[in-house]
Amino acid sequence: MKILHSFWLNAIAILLLLPATSNAQLWHRYRHEVFVGVGASQMLGDLGGAPTSAKGFSAMNLSATNIATAVGYRYKLTPRAAFRTSLSWMRVSGDDALTENEGRKNRNLSVRTSITEISPMLEVYLI
Repeated sequence: MKILHSFWLNAIAILLLLPATSNAQLWHRYRHEVFVGVGASQMLGDLGGAPTSAKGFSAMNLSATNIATAVGYRYKLTPRAAFRTSLSWMRVSGDDALTENEGRKNRNLSVRTSITEISPMLEVYLI
């Protein structure tokens, strides 16, 4: 009985003396974040598109899909708030030559444009 009592007393003492990792202060260590992203961009307009006059995703023309990229930085101010800024670039295009609709094909319009966005934000974590 004395050995068992001594074992538990020593085990508790060791656990109390070991340095514990606290998640409450980890935000200090990971204050800076850099992120990148790559994706697809698509223009859903009246140029190109489906052979019918459908709207929404059914009018999407996959051959007019282009690339979208983003790079950003996040700085944690407190455990519940952070400042984030990002730079995004994408190209969108549409072309009546890519559709099967004869009315739009005869119209023969096309567009291609680049979109650049800088977005500074303040993030607040409610939960």
